[in-house]
Amino acid sequence: NLVGITTTWTFEVAFANDASANNNFQIFLAANDSNLFSASVDGYAVVIDQSSLPSAGTADYIRLYRVTDGAYASTPIINSSTDWIDHVNGGSRVGIQVILDETGTWSLSVDNNGGFNNLTSLGTGTDASGGAITFPIAKFFGVRFKYLAAASDLFRLDDVTVQQSGCKRL
Repeated sequence: NLVGITTTWTFEVAFANDASANNNFQIFLAANDSNLFSASVDGYAVVIDQSSLPSAGTADYIRLYRVTDGAYASTPIINSSTDWIDHVNGGSRVGIQVILDETGTWSLSVDNNGGFNNLTSLGTGTDASGGAITFPIAKFFGVRFKYLAAASDLFRLDDVTVQQSGCKRL
């Protein structure tokens, strides 16, 4: 349950490739379906923007999206302008932290040399007005990875934690 309690996701990611329509990944923080490619999957995902997503341009921005029925919202929850290759990755590990606080505010931070000791904020946002959570209950965490054979061994995910803290408010 994501409502009325603080949830923190931390993980390290490496992808030594520039994201594209054929080589990209999304980290689903919370989803209602284990099949993250399903047309009915709902949830929240950290996305490395590419041309197949809404609000994407030529840069591969790190953003947080709500996903409804397998479609990414036209406006990200957190609309970062930090580019994956140019400012963060280049093949090394990146620490990513996402916090959803008890009031419904999301925050997204990265540590561009791995770990979580030098996090830089990429921004905050809310899912809906007043901090409402569209999908308050989600059972699955996972990676949706689309790749060509040449990029299949370039993706790494490590040090995953999901923690909840606080007193649940009703």
